[in-house]
Amino acid sequence: MQNKRYEKLDGLPAYGPMYKSFPNSGKNIYSEGFVVRFFREDGTDWVANFAKGYYPKDDPTDQIIEIPNTKYLLILGSYIIDPNKDELVDCIGCGYDIIYRADNDRLVFESENCFFILESNLETWETEFISCNELSQIEVKGNTISGLTFDPRDEYDVWPPNLNFEDVMYSFTYNLDTRKLTLKKLTD
Repeated sequence: MQNKRYEKLDGLPAYGPMYKSFPNSGKNIYSEGFVVRFFREDGTDWVANFAKGYYPKDDPTDQIIEIPNTKYLLILGSYIIDPNKDELVDCIGCGYDIIYRADNDRLVFESENCFFILESNLETWETEFISCNELSQIEVKGNTISGLTFDPRDEYDVWPPNLNFEDVMYSFTYNLDTRKLTLKKLTD
């Protein structure tokens, strides 16, 4: 049986040790955010108060994600926490719409025009720019991301006049192992 590593709280506890605020910027340190109690392996616990506004969803189902094959947790798609330590391991950014799981215990974060990858060893990297506007119909299978993209730029990085959106839609695949993007124009 796996020990409990965390629990979401409805609010800040009225008693006990002072909670830790993340990010620790000094701003809004006493404002209630997303509150989590973490349980250390030695049986003790600590409480963290995470700033709201870093997560794009109003009521995400993946507010806390266990990073595969590690002791770390990803909170609100931004904060990496080791429940045994009452400190931030890393803050990987914000503004990601959806988080996917890929092969090799990777987490794939979707933004409007590219993807951010968190490897199981906590290495992070970003794909190249894939879309000018928005990505759609995204699927992550194995080590490949696929979907549709919109890119009206020509080979000179210029937007053409009298733009017809159907002429600038592409299907794409992105191989996470080779870090290679393949585009295919939907209409010719």
